[in-house]
Amino acid sequence: MKQTSSQTGVNIFGHIDGGFGLAKVPKYFMHAFEKCRLPFCVRTVETSNSLKESHSFNNSHQLDHPFNLYFVNPDSIKGMKRKLSPADYLKKYEIAIWYWELEKFPDFFYSAFSAVNEIWVNTNFVRQSLAAVSPVPVMTIPLPYSPPVWKKTQPPFKKEHFTFLYIFDYNSDFERKNPLGAVRAFKKAFPNNFDVRLILKSSNSHSFPECKKILENETSGDPRIFLMDRPLPRSELYDLIHACDAFVSLHRSEGFALNVLDAISLGKPAITTGYGGNMDYMDRDYPFLVSYKKIKVKAHLEFYQIDCEWADPDLADAAHKMKFIYEHYEQAKIASQLARDKILLNFNPDKTARAVRNRLNEIQTLGLFKRAITIKKPFEDEFFRLRHLIKETKGLCILLFYTVRKERLLKILHCIKETDSSIQVHIFGREDTGLAKAADDYYIYKDKGFYEAGKVDKKWFKNKKYDFCLIPFYNYRGSTYQNVFEILQDLKVKNIIGLGIEGDIFRVS
Repeated sequence: MKQTSSQTGVNIFGHIDGGFGLAKVPKYFMHAFEKCRLPFCVRTVETSNSLKESHSFNNSHQLDHPFNLYFVNPDSIKGMKRKLSPADYLKKYEIAIWYWELEKFPDFFYSAFSAVNEIWVNTNFVRQSLAAVSPVPVMTIPLPYSPPVWKKTQPPFKKEHFTFLYIFDYNSDFERKNPLGAVRAFKKAFPNNFDVRLILKSSNSHSFPECKKILENETSGDPRIFLMDRPLPRSELYDLIHACDAFVSLHRSEGFALNVLDAISLGKPAITTGYGGNMDYMDRDYPFLVSYKKIKVKAHLEFYQIDCEWADPDLADAAHKMKFIYEHYEQAKIASQLARDKILLNFNPDKTARAVRNRLNEIQTLGLFKRAITIKKPFEDEFFRLRHLIKETKGLCILLFYTVRKERLLKILHCIKETDSSIQVHIFGREDTGLAKAADDYYIYKDKGFYEAGKVDKKWFKNKKYDFCLIPFYNYRGSTYQNVFEILQDLKVKNIIGLGIEGDIFRVS
């Protein structure tokens, strides 16, 4: 739905038709803006996620308002903006709403700050992480949360037992979501009780077969534990939450934990780690917060592989709380209802709309808007800096890849060829990522080759001549390629160049 133009209106960019958690957030804001009559228009950002949901907002080609509000995370915002016309952002004050799940914000995302004038976050946990390193203002704007509308339907499973529910996405990192903790706490709480069930609702396991196998091994032999691995539309997810008796989230860290909030709003006691963004809406005296100790982050996804700590929930404490809820369910529901009432006082459309209006007015009153739009330039080509680097270089370019998609690799190879076709390329990667096939497909280079990253040694590098090493994607410190990076450092290679996810160049050593 397109609104009329206004001095304080906003142009919203986001995955509006997506069915995943991040896509839900802009719709919360749009409903809040409608309620308070804050003008806005919508530009849908495409997503590769297959789960789609309908909505009532029309996609706008004309951006009428002075503020751009991007619901696009730091790993994607610059790539998204490159697809826009400069007229869509040059005379706008640009704000991004970001989520992040660790206490530290990684250096390979720093370049994303340059894409916006300001960042909004929904929890102080995220604000503390970003504000410590951000060169632009970071403001906490509460989520304009509306409780799920549950339509009474047939329960998604036969209701005969007391059921705990755990929801996670393999794409959000298996270690961070910690479903193994839920399984082990459940077994500890109910070693011989066959009147209880645990449902592990997951999605995207096909991308992480090793993690899926670990979970299957942990749950096999226990008929009380059920694995449900498929994406569900939001309405069906609410049906599932409502059909269960209690919710569990033994996460190691969360930026917000929307599923926990949904469960409490639907009247379900939620056993959750007392750490992360969820503590913005949960009181310390909530009886089902699980204690924890801090441990070093050990994650599957490269962008979490940084020097940082997160929570390791106490499984004995979690088991005790599971058992208490089972044995004192009516008392647990009362505690959950009290938590729900407090949450909706602080996270609601009216409060957020007031905070947004006040901040937009403040930006204009303080002169921040005028100052921001006078220094803007059109976005440079994605590989502008890489092309510039290549033009200064002749020789062998070593590419070290992580889990980058084949299409991304081919784009980079084409960029190198178009800039200087005499450069020879060696590609390092893992056979199971599809990069080897991409290297074979790209037959133009006379010295082309694909090398398994874990099988090279120092002697191989000593026998090669090269001018720079190019290390794309998130994190050169990731465990998959640690051996290669350590070899290069040991040989005192000075020209190790990092290529950020959005094409930015930074020097590693």
